[in-house]
Amino acid sequence: MKQDHHNQPTRLIFNIITFRFLLFFLCIYFFLVGIHSLSKSFTLFTGPFAQSLFAEIKNPFVGFCVGVLATALMQSSSATNSIAITMVSAQIISLTQVIPIIMGANIGTTVTNSMLALTRIKHHYSFERAFAASTVHDFFNILTACILFPLEIKFHFIEKASLWFFHMFVGNGISLQNDFKSPIKIAIDQTTNYIHRILEFYPILYLFISMLLVLLMLIFILKILKNTFLTRLKANLNTTIFQTPLTAWSTGALFTFIVQSSSITTSLIIPLAIEDVLTLEQIYPYTVGANFGTGITTFLAALSLNRVAFVAAIAALIFDIIGTCIIYPMPIIGSIPLWFAKNLGKSVRKYKIISILYLLLFFILIPLIIVLF
Repeated sequence: MKQDHHNQPTRLIFNIITFRFLLFFLCIYFFLVGIHSLSKSFTLFTGPFAQSLFAEIKNPFVGFCVGVLATALMQSSSATNSIAITMVSAQIISLTQVIPIIMGANIGTTVTNSMLALTRIKHHYSFERAFAASTVHDFFNILTACILFPLEIKFHFIEKASLWFFHMFVGNGISLQNDFKSPIKIAIDQTTNYIHRILEFYPILYLFISMLLVLLMLIFILKILKNTFLTRLKANLNTTIFQTPLTAWSTGALFTFIVQSSSITTSLIIPLAIEDVLTLEQIYPYTVGANFGTGITTFLAALSLNRVAFVAAIAALIFDIIGTCIIYPMPIIGSIPLWFAKNLGKSVRKYKIISILYLLLFFILIPLIIVLF
């Protein structure tokens, strides 16, 4: 009897921790559902306009800006790439024109995380960490595009390499099929699609509920982190998957491959940045790995599609491989995204308006002006 009496507090603590642990993962699940619902609700507002932008492609630079703008408006690089590939299949635009669009879509896809960081705008230092963590992905993609875009315009090396790989695969009789379906993505899509069916005819309510779901789940995740296992989680992450840049990169690539979405992979890192569980130096290789995982996912998704989709997917993969294997490891150039993200984080902590201007100018207004004029 006495032993049972002494064990009761231990059991109670164990039950509380177990309950919070399960609640934590449930909050993460609905947080990711909210992110996907937010993307779908944005598409209801901006989808038709974003699609109309593709008719404005006059040169590669405009195509690049269309990729940035369309992805920022629809909150989905997959949607942008799908539209572009469909237009190439219909011979409305050429394969040469679609590669700059894919490069631009890589940049526009990071807006979701920056918007997520804005939820901490009233909390100075956590906002600095969140915004730096979300924009280091931006600056890496921008740096990669700044290096590869002019080279592609001049030499078309990505296009030529993509066609060569395609002929190598098909010429050797390799079957183009892919049956892999992520169980995590299926679980998220089921709930997201259910919400979409209910709210698709009420876009304003749809957008509001999606934003509210993301905000509430983020608050719950942060509270559970603080009250339960923040110190232990930080120690475990620092000694395991985020111990070195290579392990962080591998985690980002592998997790993106499993869930088949870089948005899911990178959005999960924002709460950890807010609570200072991970440093920007640890987050940076993780997001680069997510980029590589996106390329693999796009490639696998295109295996069962037509020639154009497959070649475009190879182009996206080559873009990500070059960024990961050549640009990121370079001692000086590879550290440029870190420098920009850190300094932008410090700037938005002091002057909150800079964060709004950054998103509006670089992802909406400047690309829109270039496309329309």
